[in-house]
Amino acid sequence: SGNEGNHRDYAGMKCYPASYDGVISVGAVDENGNGCIFSQHNDAVDISAPGSGLSLLQSGGGYTIDSGTSFSSAYISGVAALAVSVLDDGYDITSDQFDFLISNYSIGEKSTRTGYGLISPIDVITHANYPLVSGIEPDGIYYDNVKISFNRGEALLDSEEFKNGDLCKYTGEHILEVTEGEKTTVVHFVTDNLPLSFSLKEGDGYSYVSFPIGTATLNGHPYKSGDRITTDGHH
Repeated sequence: SGNEGNHRDYAGMKCYPASYDGVISVGAVDENGNGCIFSQHNDAVDISAPGSGLSLLQSGGGYTIDSGTSFSSAYISGVAALAVSVLDDGYDITSDQFDFLISNYSIGEKSTRTGYGLISPIDVITHANYPLVSGIEPDGIYYDNVKISFNRGEALLDSEEFKNGDLCKYTGEHILEVTEGEKTTVVHFVTDNLPLSFSLKEGDGYSYVSFPIGTATLNGHPYKSGDRITTDGHH
């Protein structure tokens, strides 16, 4: 994710290529699992790993102590390699599926400095052969139809059969369950994809606007659906 998290001019900015879509952006944590002050923080950070006060092999022999998100990134790369090494024959992991793995099996609260939290290698490796989902993340909120894919098994969305690659078109809270044999992956998510709409109606000496969802302002002031408008003029 970068090491400018406490830089006066660059703190909170996105670092590239880490912040590109499809790239895993890795933050650094200290020995207590807290985000390192130098670790760059933004909404593109995906996951974190140890990156402070590490004992490292030194060029030319011996060891040295150093810190940085580059070492955290190497840690995540190692976990990804281990996950791939235990995959069933004929399966692979895409970046989106690995992103789902680490989002589902990490430690701590989601934040802009540590992403989904501290990576849990044993949980990632244990669940590498569970159904892996792409298109949604645990507890995600989406404001449009979402295409959901999974790499194995059969799925139910809100207890109804759901096919790989289909769209979730309905607004509300959802539960996706993907099962293969005795292995089940469950994802809770929310869609809020109703189109915004309104209607203007007139009464005796007044008019009003009604709308089913959303918030509104009238002439720069908060306006509630159905409130009477009694003043003349342009609004």
